Amino acid sequence: MPRQPKLPAEILHMICAASDYATLPRLSLVSRALHTIVEEYLWAEFKCEGTSSLIPFIRSIRGRPELSLLVKHVNIRLSGNAPSYENPARCPPIKVPESAVRMLVTATPAIDSQWASLIIAGDPGAFIALVISLLPNLITIRIHTRSMDDLDMLCHHFHLTCNSEHHAAQLAARSQEDSPQTLSPPVLSPWPTWAAGPDPFSAYQHLREVHIISNDRIPEVPFKGSPTHKGNFLGLFYLPSLEHITAPIDTGRWELDWEHPNPPKAVHIKSLDLTVVSEESLRPILDATPSLEKLVRDWGPKFYDNFDSGQRKILWLIQVREGLLKVSHTLKHLEITASSQRWAPHFEEPEKFAWIAHDGDYAIFKALNNLETLQVPFVFLLGFFGDRGRRLSLDGLLPSELEHLTINDCLINIFYPAYRGWHYEDFIEILRSYLSNWASITPRLRSLRLRFNFQDTSWVPQSILDLATDAGIDFQVEYRRDIVMEKKTISYMASKYEYHEGQSRNFNV
Repeated sequence: MPRQPKLPAEILHMICAASDYATLPRLSLVSRALHTIVEEYLWAEFKCEGTSSLIPFIRSIRGRPELSLLVKHVNIRLSGNAPSYENPARCPPIKVPESAVRMLVTATPAIDSQWASLIIAGDPGAFIALVISLLPNLITIRIHTRSMDDLDMLCHHFHLTCNSEHHAAQLAARSQEDSPQTLSPPVLSPWPTWAAGPDPFSAYQHLREVHIISNDRIPEVPFKGSPTHKGNFLGLFYLPSLEHITAPIDTGRWELDWEHPNPPKAVHIKSLDLTVVSEESLRPILDATPSLEKLVRDWGPKFYDNFDSGQRKILWLIQVREGLLKVSHTLKHLEITASSQRWAPHFEEPEKFAWIAHDGDYAIFKALNNLETLQVPFVFLLGFFGDRGRRLSLDGLLPSELEHLTINDCLINIFYPAYRGWHYEDFIEILRSYLSNWASITPRLRSLRLRFNFQDTSWVPQSILDLATDAGIDFQVEYRRDIVMEKKTISYMASKYEYHEGQSRNFNV
C-alpha cells in the first residue's frame, strides 16, 4: 500500500470545514492526523432534538473527558405536547435507569441535592444544566422550549455559578450528612474524583451568546404564567464574557432580585432581548449593562397577577426614560413590541381593561443621541387615546441621528377602549406631516417601515407613496391580519401600483 502524503494542518482544516457531517466520519478513517482534526469539527456543536441524545452525550463525555474541551456550541430543542393556553405543554420527563442516574449524579463536580433530585425525577432542565456544566469552552448556548418551567434547574444552575459562596455552603452542609448514599435523597461527596472534570465556577470564560427561546413569546401560543415557575436568568449577567442574551427576564411574575450581594456590572454585554420586563425592573437591568448597544423589549400590562383585577393600567414613561438614559451613549438599536396574542382569551371581555394612563412625556426617545434603529408601537410615540398628553405630530419625539424607523400597531387588540378615537386616518395624517418635514426631524433617515398587524385596511394613499418617493427613502408597508378562528395568518403587502398576498415587497422609491 503506498504511503499517504503528509498534508499541512491548514489544508486538513480546510478539507474538514468544507465537508458536511455525513462526510466527516468517513474522513476520520483516512489517517490519524485527519481523525484528530475531524473530531474537532464533529464535536464542535452538540445538536439535540428532544431529549434522546442527552444521556449518550453525557456518557461519551464521561468516557472521554477530553471531548468536553472540543464542544463550542450547544443547540437543544425540547419536545412537548401540543401547546395551549391552559397547558404550557411541558416536556415529558426523561426516563433513565437507576444505575445510569447514579453515574450521572456522581460524574459532575459540585452538584447539589436539589439538582440531583431533579435528575432522579427526569427533569429535562436538570439534564441540560448537567450537559452545560461539563463543557468549559462553550461559546454559544441555544435552547428552544415550549415552557419555561422546563428550565427552572438551568436558572438555578446559573444562580449557583454566580454565587459560589452560597454553593460552597450547600456543599459543606451536605458533606456533613451521615445518612447512607441512596438515590432518594442522594448524598454525594462534595467533589467527585473525576480527573478531567471542569470546575463549574471557572467555566463559561469563553461563553459569548445565550439564547433561551420559549413559546411564551411566540404570538401563536398565548402565555399563561405557571404558579410553579420561579426561575429567571438574571445569573447570566454575572458571567464574565457574555455579550448577547436572549432570555425571558420576565419580571411580571416576580420582583427583580439579583440574588447576589453585589449587582453586576456587565460592561461586556452588548445585546439584550428580554421579553416582558416591567418599567420598574428595566432601570436596574440597564444600569447593570452600561455598554449596551441593542435592546429588544416586549411590553405588557402590570402584568399577569393584576391582569383581571380591574386596576388602572399605567405606562410609566418616566421610569422607561430613566432606564434608557443609562445606556443613551451606547444604545444604537431599540425595539419595543407587545405580544398581543398573549391576552387573546380576554378579548371577549374588553370591559375588564381600564383606560390606559401614562406617567411622563412621550418624548422618551429624543435623548438617545446615538440611536440608529428604532421600532416602536405608535402609541409609545403619540399616546393612548384618552391621555391628555396625546400627540398629533412626530416633531420633537425622535432622535436626530435616527436612520431606520419602524412603527407598528401593537397593543391595538389588547386595550381596545384605549384606542377608541384613534383611527387609521389619524395616523395617516400624522405620517403625511412627518414625511413632509422629515429632513428637519430626522435628517439621516434612510428607511421607514409601517407594520399594521390589526388595522382593518389594505391600502396606502397615493399621496403618502409620492411623499416617500420625493424623500428618497426606503419605504415599506406591511399589513398582517391574524385570522384566529382559522389558525392562519394572511399577509397583505402594498406596492406602488398593486397589492401582493404573502411575500414582503419594498416600494421602488
